[in-house]
Amino acid sequence: DGMLELDTKVFDKAVVEDYNGVLALIGTNKTGDSTNDAIKFYSANKFTTAGQYEARVYGNGALITSAQIRETGGTWRNATFSGSTVTGDSTFDSNGNPVYGEHSLQFTVDVSQTSGSPLTSTIYVKQGFAGAAYDVLNTNLDSMDGSIPITVKSIDQTIKNRNERIDEEQKRLDDERQRLVERFARLEKTLQLL
Repeated sequence: DGMLELDTKVFDKAVVEDYNGVLALIGTNKTGDSTNDAIKFYSANKFTTAGQYEARVYGNGALITSAQIRETGGTWRNATFSGSTVTGDSTFDSNGNPVYGEHSLQFTVDVSQTSGSPLTSTIYVKQGFAGAAYDVLNTNLDSMDGSIPITVKSIDQTIKNRNERIDEEQKRLDDERQRLVERFARLEKTLQLL
């Protein structure tokens, strides 16, 4: 029926067996890790989508010469870099929403290992249940473009339109009533003259 239910016995057992794992499941908020020690997750923010990203970094052993990132299996996009820090594409669309999931994702690179073939890694951005629930609520309740305020505005407009239609019909009925009263009065006057 769309309701969440907490099994307290399972929860209590999980807390005893893996307290940090339970905290990570519930409260992790845009933390991450990497599959390559030469590329390390540095940070993400509220615009970064939790998920799995592939990173590819080219360099000459002293400097990064280019860096790319993509959602796993997606299209490679150029990333910006400064020193040993690489940042995912931070572009917003016209509505102020991030264009790409890796928005503001940052990772650091051991540039000494960049000579030769490119360094590659899979970077995992994690978000726990509480953070995911917050994002869903924030998206739905956003006062400008949240689905609930938009639905409320739409319903309010429908009510306004119906009320206007009721007012128009009431005026039409009042006019018809007045016309019939006047017609009856003329008919009665004609009968009196007869």
